[in-house]
Amino acid sequence: MPQNLILKLAEWISADPDDVTGIRNLKIKIDFLSQVLYKEYRPTMAGVNGEFQFRLAKWIGSATSDDHKKLMFLLLEHLFFVGKNEFDSLYLTAYSRHIATWLLVEGQIDFTAPDAKDQVRAARDSTLFSAVTDSFNIGDFLRINSIQGAEFRFVWEQAIKVNWDPVEFERVAMAGKNRIVLLEDFVGSGSQMERAVRTACTLPGAPEVLLCPLIICPAGAILAKNLVQEYTNLTFKPVLELNSTDFVQRISEPGEPAIFSEFRILVEALHTKIAGSQDWTQDYGPYGYGGTGGLIVKYDNTPDNTLPILHHASNTPWHPLFLRNSRLAE
Repeated sequence: MPQNLILKLAEWISADPDDVTGIRNLKIKIDFLSQVLYKEYRPTMAGVNGEFQFRLAKWIGSATSDDHKKLMFLLLEHLFFVGKNEFDSLYLTAYSRHIATWLLVEGQIDFTAPDAKDQVRAARDSTLFSAVTDSFNIGDFLRINSIQGAEFRFVWEQAIKVNWDPVEFERVAMAGKNRIVLLEDFVGSGSQMERAVRTACTLPGAPEVLLCPLIICPAGAILAKNLVQEYTNLTFKPVLELNSTDFVQRISEPGEPAIFSEFRILVEALHTKIAGSQDWTQDYGPYGYGGTGGLIVKYDNTPDNTLPILHHASNTPWHPLFLRNSRLAE
């Protein structure tokens, strides 16, 4: 850990011998996670941005106020980092618990029947496994779950932007299939998910549709449940539905950690510096896209629903802890 950060942490710990703030225990936790988990973060693997401990020192050093620096460190207690192994487990759970059960129900399969395994295989073969956006690694999902014969690696976001022909889609991609599974790794507000769901549910052949995101935020879950009420052929089964109390939103949530009120002051006070003086086309405010206020980092990237204080770099300077790899030039 860089010397300047070590000295700053030592100062805070010395001033709090009973560890009322939890900084001592948090330092131990961060030291451990930096070795076993945070090093998986792909956008910084090339080494240009340095190892986690150096990024942490630069991030903390981006603030000038000692109170702000301390709050930034305490923010890490609530960080939800999802690593590669965790995603593999989510892939497995999505299929074994949610998709397989859905196939049994939709196919009216008696799992005690002698040929139940063959029936499930037939139901699986008549199902199109697809991704809402290319953020979801459909190839990894199929390989991990030993699903063979899935010729089409269909991504809805790309396909339905231009020249979408539902009849041609059913003729080619849905040949011999009467069910669709919509998969996504992370859903924030649900704006990208909604169009794919509506398109799939209104196909001429009226297939049964399962929406199965690996991780979904409260706003996205509310939207998904509303869509279920709208479409009788839609089922919603998320692997992990997050609680609203896990998000630092503009308006406080009953039951959220008391320190979140201080985090609100922090992100609002620092947002001008975080945004920088240059034009930032994806400046959604202190709480990120849709005002989500996420504290989520995936090993392959940080969602724009996550607090910008964690992922945005600016010329002020502001050094991010988990630099977001954006599709849009900034």
